[in-house]
Amino acid sequence: MPNAIRLFGERILNRLRQNFATNDIPFNSLTFGQLFGIIKSEGLTLCNELKLQAKYGADRAQSR
Repeated sequence: MPNAIRLFGERILNRLRQNFATNDIPFNSLTFGQLFGIIKSEGLTLCNELKLQAKYGADRAQSR
């Protein structure tokens, strides 16, 4: 599980870099609400990806 947490953290940092179009993320200008919104959105995206992987991975294994 620590590996998954590290990867989730990297996803958050990548999303922040995308939003600000720079490697220097201005954490001092981010509000708690903005940060929470990005984390929540990325968490839901990851959850949906994992659900799809589980569903189609199981379907693929059954079809063999």
